[in-house]
Amino acid sequence: MFGSIMSATPMVNPLHSKVKAAADAFIADYLKTEKHEAEKNRKADFCFCASAMASHADAEALRTMVDWLNWRTSPDVQTQFKITHKRYLDGLLHQVEATRDGDGQPRTEEGYIRIRRRTVGGYPCISLIDYAHNVNLSQEAFEHPSVQECIAVGCDLAWIHNDIVSYKKDVKSGIEHNIVTVLKKNGFTTQQAMDRAGELQDECYRRWYLALTSMPVWGEATDREVLRCIEACHSFPLGDLLWSFQIGRYLGATEGYKLHETKVLDLSDLEPIAA
Repeated sequence: MFGSIMSATPMVNPLHSKVKAAADAFIADYLKTEKHEAEKNRKADFCFCASAMASHADAEALRTMVDWLNWRTSPDVQTQFKITHKRYLDGLLHQVEATRDGDGQPRTEEGYIRIRRRTVGGYPCISLIDYAHNVNLSQEAFEHPSVQECIAVGCDLAWIHNDIVSYKKDVKSGIEHNIVTVLKKNGFTTQQAMDRAGELQDECYRRWYLALTSMPVWGEATDREVLRCIEACHSFPLGDLLWSFQIGRYLGATEGYKLHETKVLDLSDLEPIAA
């Protein structure tokens, strides 16, 4: 999971602690949560996730990423924000429809990927990172296939590693919206399914570099904004991966670090899932 473009040393926004305290207090007061509920949100530390994704954002922009409430951008970036949110919401609707009309799971790898790419939240989150870093990308550049492919790769890397690290928790919670479970329902063993997830990740790396080689040259000003947008496409999955290991949401306080060091995910405590 930490190979190729994901091997970069992640940076965390130095304003994390300051913004987290204010954001945690705000959401607890706004939702009138009980003390134990507020503590669960504090431990989830979504501010760390945002801080790892937008390491250069100022306090206001970082707070907006955490709160997801308001924004200040150019018309082109507003349009991009709407487009990416529509993709995300359309993906959620397709997931709901699949649950309503069948057994709740896409029956093929391709069908699962089409939905999962949109429901992981990467499209709107990358737009938020662009906002937080004050990226002003023209609509022409945003719509170019190479830029769109980098955005898609960022989303794919995020859901692939998320499905890997969350698999144990998903099984124990009865959640089947996971690439490993989908593949097992198509005849894969658990190890074969994990190996296939790794292959999909490697394919993402190749797609990333192919997209960069096909990127046109628009001129200095536009190229600079494109590079910053591409950085957001990279920092989204990298920040999400760091957060997944840091807070113990899926693998507890120590197992995430063990997985990072050994590259071995211990599944011995799980009951087999019927294919």
